[in-house]
Amino acid sequence: MDKLKKYFRYLLLFILMYITVTLLTALGMREQKENFTCNIIGNKKYSIEIEDAKSSNLGGQINVKVTNKTGEIQTDKYLKIDLYDADRLVTTKYQEIKYLNIDETNRFEIVFEEKNINSGSLSVVDDIEGENKEEIKKELSGKYIEYDYTKDQDAARVAVPIFAMLGAIIFI
Repeated sequence: MDKLKKYFRYLLLFILMYITVTLLTALGMREQKENFTCNIIGNKKYSIEIEDAKSSNLGGQINVKVTNKTGEIQTDKYLKIDLYDADRLVTTKYQEIKYLNIDETNRFEIVFEEKNINSGSLSVVDDIEGENKEEIKKELSGKYIEYDYTKDQDAARVAVPIFAMLGAIIFI
């Protein structure tokens, strides 16, 4: 009977440790996204509307709608996104607009890896600016796959408690 009580205590201790480690892991890996402001550097040719702009300690995203107001079909344009951290330009990203019909609206989701972005600016430009223009064009024309951090977070949420419990069992 004493041996059964001893094993029951170990089982309870195991369950309590698992719950504690799971909660601490979830709190430690929590991503807090905050809204940030985006200025629209516009011209009367395009209507740019920002639906959502969020940044966190792991990166962020901007959801934007671009409408053609030129009265002509537009091809091979770029949405230029400048991202700032405390008034310092961190990076410039481009989203290709291959075809935009008259009064047509396209939605874009721009995902970026830069951390803690405070502000940004958006504009539609005819060509990519800068010295690495060809590299950016190749990246935009090829299949560009964004890295999905949620897979790593889900794997860590499962793996950390399991390894913590295995370590606890070994040392008991």
